[in-house]
Amino acid sequence: MHIVRTTPVGLEKEIGQFLKEDDTYFVFSTDVVMNSWIDWIVSHPAESGMQAVPLERFTAWDKFKSNFVTAHVQDKTAIPSVLRKIFTEDILRTNSREKFLTTLIPEEYAENTETFANWISKMLPPLNLWFKKIIEKFGSTDSASLDAEDNDFLELHSRYSQFLENNKMYEPSWITPDFSEDRNGKKFVIVYPEILEDYADYIEIFNSTENITVINLPEEIPAAPECTKYSDSRKELRKTILKIRNLVKEKKAAWNDIALCVPNMDIYRPYLERELANYDVPFVIRAGLPLTKNCAGAVFTEIKNCYDSEFSYASVRALLLDEYIPWREDIRILKQNLIEEGCRMSCLMTYDDNGEKKDSWIMALSSVKEDYRELEFYKNFKRDVKTICEASSFANIHEAWKIFEDNYLSKDSFSKSANNIIAHCINTLKSLAEIDEKFCAPVNLEIKNPFRFFMNELDSKKYTPQNKASGISVYPYRLSAAAKIKYQFVIDASQKNLEIVNKRLSFLSAEKRIALGLADEDKAFNMSRAFIRLYSVDGNGNTEFSFAEDTFTGFAIAHNYLTEKNPSDNLDDEDFILNEKKWFLSGGGNADGKTGSFAFSDLQKAQFSKWRTTKISEPESSGGNADISDQINYVLVENRNKHNQEKDDRLVITGTDMSSFFPCPRNWVFSKVFAIGSTSLDADLVSNFDIGNIKHKVLEDFVNHFKNKGDGTIPLIGADGSFSNEQEIQQLVQNIIEEILTSGRNDILEKPLAKVMLLSQKQLIINDVMYFLHAFCLPVEKKGFGGFTIVDTEQWINCQSENGEWRYSGRVDCILACEGTVYIIDYKTGGTPKIKDCIVDNDGNLGNFQIPLYVKMWNENHETAKAENALFFSINKAEPTFIMRDPAHLDRRSSAVTPDEYVPTLAAMENYAGQFCDTVKSGNFTPDINPYSVCTGCGYQTICRTLFSISGRKLK
Repeated sequence: MHIVRTTPVGLEKEIGQFLKEDDTYFVFSTDVVMNSWIDWIVSHPAESGMQAVPLERFTAWDKFKSNFVTAHVQDKTAIPSVLRKIFTEDILRTNSREKFLTTLIPEEYAENTETFANWISKMLPPLNLWFKKIIEKFGSTDSASLDAEDNDFLELHSRYSQFLENNKMYEPSWITPDFSEDRNGKKFVIVYPEILEDYADYIEIFNSTENITVINLPEEIPAAPECTKYSDSRKELRKTILKIRNLVKEKKAAWNDIALCVPNMDIYRPYLERELANYDVPFVIRAGLPLTKNCAGAVFTEIKNCYDSEFSYASVRALLLDEYIPWREDIRILKQNLIEEGCRMSCLMTYDDNGEKKDSWIMALSSVKEDYRELEFYKNFKRDVKTICEASSFANIHEAWKIFEDNYLSKDSFSKSANNIIAHCINTLKSLAEIDEKFCAPVNLEIKNPFRFFMNELDSKKYTPQNKASGISVYPYRLSAAAKIKYQFVIDASQKNLEIVNKRLSFLSAEKRIALGLADEDKAFNMSRAFIRLYSVDGNGNTEFSFAEDTFTGFAIAHNYLTEKNPSDNLDDEDFILNEKKWFLSGGGNADGKTGSFAFSDLQKAQFSKWRTTKISEPESSGGNADISDQINYVLVENRNKHNQEKDDRLVITGTDMSSFFPCPRNWVFSKVFAIGSTSLDADLVSNFDIGNIKHKVLEDFVNHFKNKGDGTIPLIGADGSFSNEQEIQQLVQNIIEEILTSGRNDILEKPLAKVMLLSQKQLIINDVMYFLHAFCLPVEKKGFGGFTIVDTEQWINCQSENGEWRYSGRVDCILACEGTVYIIDYKTGGTPKIKDCIVDNDGNLGNFQIPLYVKMWNENHETAKAENALFFSINKAEPTFIMRDPAHLDRRSSAVTPDEYVPTLAAMENYAGQFCDTVKSGNFTPDINPYSVCTGCGYQTICRTLFSISGRKLK
């Protein structure tokens, strides 16, 4: 073997010399590097001395090994990698019975074979190197000289060797390659082999071979390349893209002369695609995509998730709403209805009912007769998914998939990319079926779960689509090292990303690596600096490294071989996106207030052209809201009058109207008039709101029990803190809860799974209600209502305004009386309003209208028995919050007020109601608010568009 040392700059001369020898063949690390040098040779005939070269004289390392470095193995076949995995699973199943691997797989985990299968499978190819190292160290493989872990390795080696021998196969990495035979006079030049992962396996062979020349980097290590330091990754991307644009603008390079190298492509890919598109940079990402993520191949993962989760709502929704694959038009509405009904009925999961598995989908859909079509669709869908996942062979999976396609997919509507990806997946399945038939069946190797094995194969594969587009090339880091590319940019050049340690027998511990002499080899084959040197062209200056302290995955430091520097050039003046932002923020001018302009990108021009051609019709001032007047009339007149004895054309206002309307009238329009709610398909089993409704109903029935069947008073807690008939009260509460949970009087109880859950939580609900009653039924001196007379529960009351132009309406949870004094009580299961929000302040502001409205309506209807007390009572905290308190019981340490002191609040509430009516009649709902204090937390801000967010992070 001959060794030549040169930098990539000097490589041009060396390649030019070797090209003159017709029998010389070149071996490069990757196809990317190889093709870049082929392009250089034919485009630079003066330097290379060639205008055209035969392509067969160029090859990549992997092809070179398979085509020229051969091993003489008679009457044997190289074991396919898939078969190696199948063998591994078989070994692990045997181990679960015999327990011969004592250290690698602890006995308590021996049954979980899938967890260890990939790890053990990757261990088999290099295991023969370990065997040779053990022979070198101990002179034999006597198990007495080995520890428990080594004996496990020895057992694996023995069983694998026997399997190969019995089936006339060989492991390629176990065979010493032969390069001594005549190669018809061919000579080989291997370019920069120090960056090849497995080059160490071939050094000894090549050392004794005369027809090989190796081109290495010079032994003298040059000064460390510079690396630009940015504060965060977004700035790093922006500045790098501006530099790329500047190179093209100054005509130093064309787009296809530039490469962007990314160490962490999976994380950076979406950010790169967005930023490069925004900055009008044509690009081609030359990296594969996982077959089962964010593409049509994800359908197989979604099928597996449905089966594994026993058809949970989330998994069924993910599969049926996957638009990477085209669904048959005749089932689109049906599958959408199924998901919506599953969300409404909370079909979250299969549940256990006294040892019997019950499918919440079937239980829920069977209970609604209108859902018979959705039920039939679900049953067929479940059957077809189970057929795929429970298939006994790869061939059967293929047949089951074809049935699934016929039943649910429009095969003629697949996009080209989706069709290619599905084809790759099916080809993988076919190859597995061939291996099963050719290798597994003859030797009785069983695949326990073919579909799961198939999914493991898909998860490990990536698909790189053919892309004919032109632009800068975006490569994974390492792929283009030593490539003949005019300009390269390496981003995210952190210590973690650029440190590349190639360890043979990586499964060994550090102590064993030292014992077997591998530690020194680890240092010798550290490829980190070699890659950096090849990218930096040993100081040629055509490659720029950069990193960010605050990355998308955490904080980072530059690689220790690089020298940090601060950004030296300021390209912000060339940043048209930043200039656009400045222009808008300055009101259409420069920062100094003068009229200014900025350059438009092609993307911006297209967006503005689309905006200009869009017809935006302004509503007429007289009838701009005429289209909603009918809906407002229905909400405030027709619908509200169903609770009123008197029915006329006056507006009927509730407390929730006022709370929604102030301070922003648009909130009321969206929530009450148009009833715009969440359209999320995220399903909840039971919300706090549902539990609160049930507790409200329990308290209503409890109070009504004593109103209708007892003496008409609230039971009283005794001095010992309990009822005199504690057991009877608790039994009453239990009976009420059981009746509510089984009668279906609440919408939540229509959901089978929710009903099962609530019944299982019955005792907790009983405990919560009893905890509340022990506070609610205390005597009056302890702020309780024990012994009070029950006036009414859940009573609808109404009255008209002072000027008679509108009416009020509302339902009060509970009304009690004690010695002629009336108490208005509203239960709260969530947060209790603050006292100060329910009382008008010195500026006439009122934040909560519920208590003032109840007091107003009651007093208007009961001149001789006006309310002197009004309060909220928290169910969960079991404590009252008095807003208005009769003077005899008022604690001046509290913020509550007397009825006389509450009169201004009632007047303020009347004024607010007047504003409400005037606005509704005018039809002008333009808000007069501070958007930063009101709109930030509003759920309607995305459709109201009063508050805009320009940038979540400063660009500069």
